[in-house]
Amino acid sequence: MRAAALMQVEPIRCGSRRTGHLPFGRCGLRLAWTGSTGRDHVLAGRDPCMPLPLHDLSSAQTRSVESWRDWIGQAYFELEVQTPDSAAFEGEMQCWEAGEFGLSVVQSSSVLYRRRRESCRSGGGRILVTVPLEGEVEFSQFRRQAKCASGTFVLEASDEPYEFAHAPASRLLVFRAEESALRDRVHDVRRFFATGISARDGLGRLFADFLHLSLPHVVRDPGRLLPLLGPQLLDLLGAALESEPEAIGSSLSAVKAAHLARVDAYIRQHLRDPELSLEQIAVACGVSLRYLHRLFHDAGSTGRQWIRDRRLRVARDLLIQPDRNVSIAALAYRVGFSDHAQFSRAFRAKFGCSPRDARAHQSPGSRTARPRP
Repeated sequence: MRAAALMQVEPIRCGSRRTGHLPFGRCGLRLAWTGSTGRDHVLAGRDPCMPLPLHDLSSAQTRSVESWRDWIGQAYFELEVQTPDSAAFEGEMQCWEAGEFGLSVVQSSSVLYRRRRESCRSGGGRILVTVPLEGEVEFSQFRRQAKCASGTFVLEASDEPYEFAHAPASRLLVFRAEESALRDRVHDVRRFFATGISARDGLGRLFADFLHLSLPHVVRDPGRLLPLLGPQLLDLLGAALESEPEAIGSSLSAVKAAHLARVDAYIRQHLRDPELSLEQIAVACGVSLRYLHRLFHDAGSTGRQWIRDRRLRVARDLLIQPDRNVSIAALAYRVGFSDHAQFSRAFRAKFGCSPRDARAHQSPGSRTARPRP
């Protein structure tokens, strides 16, 4: 995973003239995006007569559909890009990313994005949460279709084909994360993909507002703040999804889903306790032990497995945060493992790498393989 992207700006030449005096779209400034791999991704097109604001240091403008497709692929995953009039195309993107999370603001001419089946092996199980700030988008996936404007948002999965289109002058705020992290927070999460989720009130609005308010802070220090804010955004997103009326039609009834959410919240609050038991959870949540077992069974798990997975997922979230002062042994105790070696074995079995390797991967320039979902 790339570290937070940095932009370098330098003038380029077109013939014998400096492009600093040419209009936008013919040449312009060379905008080079340098990630932790050391590769430069180049887009052309910004009018150098316009000052480059501080918050645009991770941005690019272009009138080239090919350049736009490459930039979209770097920010999200491989997508086919079609536009009604390539000659009149204009696009601008601002993108910040660190660890498993990304945040971007996208504005362009009318575009159809298509995720092909043959491309779905790449993308690493990512999700995109698109919040229209201006304009309207149409999205189809899993044989469902959604039309979203300001006041709603939509979820997209990278490992299944889809189509995404928006009207001219649409401006989109996009949050990128790993689907496995959201799946830990929401039962049967894919029932919410390609459906319009309300951001006008309730927890949906809280998520959208928090995402929007996070943006100016992330801009200043993405490498430090995205790993901190990302899990909080996922918590809010999960709560917003579970509060949706559509959740009632899931394989868990609304009552069971509410009980499971309360049980899961209690487990998260008491992960530090290595003696946390199902009997204790049942009493605290006001349900019988038999009913508690049924809740976990209906969610495709067991009580012991659910608690262990929660410990390991929270440990992984803590490992990718930039605070290196907490030892791995102390972190293991913090999530309820009384034995460091046992924690390391369980972590490797779950994610395919050691806790030390998972932490090392988050360092800028690191080439350590990232934990699998």
